Amino acid sequence: MAVVFAVASGPLLAVEMGNTYEKVVDEMGVPVSKMEVGGASTLNYPDSTIVLRDGAVVSIKMVGVESGDTYRKVIEVKGMPASKIEAGVSAVLRYADATIKLREGKVVSIKMSGVGQKISVDVPGPDRQRSR
Repeated sequence: MAVVFAVASGPLLAVEMGNTYEKVVDEMGVPVSKMEVGGASTLNYPDSTIVLRDGAVVSIKMVGVESGDTYRKVIEVKGMPASKIEAGVSAVLRYADATIKLREGKVVSIKMSGVGQKISVDVPGPDRQRSR
């Protein structure tokens, strides 16, 4: 028997400060354009710009929000989130198009929602083995 789940918001594409170029391309795909100046690389995507210095992410910007922005700036740009989770000095803001993580009131991670996809999972019957 197969169980099919439709995921409306799609997968989260996770890019965080310190990620390598390989991790960014793995998560986001090949950038629309890439510019290299000195030790910095700027990767441009339709909805975001990612800057790497010496092979590690140092800046993430998505339509109006970027790494280092304050909670107040995020709310001014994106409005109130659909949900907010707080734990100690960290907070996670969930929007329809992104999940934004803050630490000590500053953006440290932006996970963009991808295009919708369908996930199919085989559920083994009593005489079948689980397959992936």
